[in-house]
Order: sequence, then structure tokens, then C-alpha cells
Amino acid sequence: MSKLISRWFDFLVFSNTFIAICAVGQGWLTYMLLGAGPDPEVLVLLYFATAFVYNAQAVLDKIPKGGTSVYYRIDWLIRHRRLIRTLSFIAVGGILACALFLKAATWLALGVTGLLAIFYSFPLFKTGGLRQVPGLKLFLIAGVWASACVLIPYFESGIQLETGKLVMLWLKRFLFIAAITLPFDIKDIATDRSTGLITLATRLGAKGASLLAIIFLAVYVALLYYFHQPGQPASFYSLLFSALLAAMLILYGSKQRKDFFYLFIFDGILLLQPAIVVATRLIVPGV
Repeated sequence: MSKLISRWFDFLVFSNTFIAICAVGQGWLTYMLLGAGPDPEVLVLLYFATAFVYNAQAVLDKIPKGGTSVYYRIDWLIRHRRLIRTLSFIAVGGILACALFLKAATWLALGVTGLLAIFYSFPLFKTGGLRQVPGLKLFLIAGVWASACVLIPYFESGIQLETGKLVMLWLKRFLFIAAITLPFDIKDIATDRSTGLITLATRLGAKGASLLAIIFLAVYVALLYYFHQPGQPASFYSLLFSALLAAMLILYGSKQRKDFFYLFIFDGILLLQPAIVVATRLIVPGV
């Protein structure tokens, strides 16, 4: 039984199914903050788009054509290379099917975000994708995630926000995602340095990058406080709690941890955020 659970857990994390579910959670969070009902086609789109981008990146960059690896995750990807390819093709079909139901403005947001996500790993330059640009990797990941999970639901919802409020909603999401992405770069410092990839973590070192992540969260909390909607205390306190939890994990994760700590725990914060908002609203009705 334990082996079966372990296999399913490996599939959930390494096939990027879990991170795709996290993207759905972040899209759902945007709808809750907007006070709108979720559009099912957008949430399904976020799932398939995330699954495709992450699996395509694995196919392009991380899965050797044969042999084995000393790293458990890479070894799993090698053994399930065909599965990853199949899931990528299924995701493309899902994206196209969902895109048929989107509004024109949503199409634009999807197109720009999608191109940035694809060229993150696709060899746009001789040296590789956009992530090879020194120091750009973190901001590209956070920007793509914030744009996909904030702008796509926003445009599809039909709700009209002042430009400043929309920018602030996007910026807060950007800062939060940037903060919980930095630990991944800290984990990969040795690998990135050996391959010549320049990231903020390789420049700042583990302690400096951890401090930067905490600064991102501090700015996020400040913006959360000064620009929160008075009529949504559940959202404010839930997001504040998630930021404090992320800060503790960043400090705890400053030491080298196994892949599961990052791929399940850190990524899981993206799913925990909307879950906490929902739970708070259920426990304390009317807030």
C-alpha cells in the first residue's frame, strides 16, 4: 500500500500535475478577490497551460534520452519520458479547446503570457531561452505566473477595475510568487554555477537570496495592508497568514532540502492560499 501511495505521489509531483493544480488554485484566488464566480474554462485552461509549459520544459531540458541519473526526480523523468510527452500533447488539446470559449481580451493576455512561458526554455538565442539572460529567470517566472493567474481570470470575468487597483493586484501576486520561487534558485546554486546560468541566487549567495525573498514578502505584506479592501477581512488575514507561513518556510529551507520539500511544500503554498480564504469564510460567515 505504501509503495502504491509513493508511486502516485511521485506521479502527482514529477508529472507536474500538482503544480498545475496550484495554478488552478491561484486563478480561483483571483476570482475570490474580485468577488466574481469562477469561469470553469479559465481554470481548466490554467491547468493545461501550466502542465504543458512545465512538461515541455522537462522534455526540452531535463530528460536525457537514456540511461539513469543519481537524482531521483531526473531518474523518474527518464523512466517516464513517454508519459511526459503524452501529457504534453493532451495539454495542448486542452488549451486549444478552452481557448475557443475565451473573450478577445483574454486571448491577448493568454497569448503574451504563453509566448513568454514558452520562450523561457525554448532556445530563442544561441545560448538558450530567456532564462539564460543574466538575472531574468526569477522575474520571468513570477511575471508569467502573476499574469496568467491574475490577468486571464480578470479579463474573462468582465469586471472593471481601476488601472491602479489591477496593477496592485498583479504586483502583490508577483511579489509573493517571486518570494517563494527564490528558494528553488537557492537549491540550484551549485548546479547553475556549474552550467554558467546567472541567477539572483548565484549572484547574492544563499543568505543574500533568502534575505531578498523575505524583503519581497515584507513589501507584499505592506501592500496587502495599505491596499486591502475593508469589506474583505477574511481575504486579508488569510493572505497575511500565508505570507508569514512562506517566510518561515524560506528561513527553514535556507539549508539544502530534498526535491519534495520544494516541489510539494513551497509549491503547495500556492494552493494553500485560496484554501485558507475559503476555510476562513466558511468558519466565520459574513467576512
